[in-house]
Amino acid sequence: MNTVMLAPSNGQEVEVLAKANRRRFTLEYKRRILREADRCRKPGELGVLQRSIREKQSVFGACI
Repeated sequence: MNTVMLAPSNGQEVEVLAKANRRRFTLEYKRRILREADRCRKPGELGVLQRSIREKQSVFGACI
């Protein structure tokens, strides 16, 4: 990651990250999540799956 040093008016240097790296997930990981989603049959099961994914992996399941 590239960093940029800034000197604000108070004279202290501040390090700022130029650009954050995106997380990358393997194809197998994505397929496993989709298989789990396909097994959800009862009302509310998909929501439970999405919440558990977010808690474990900090991943948003809005695309499922």
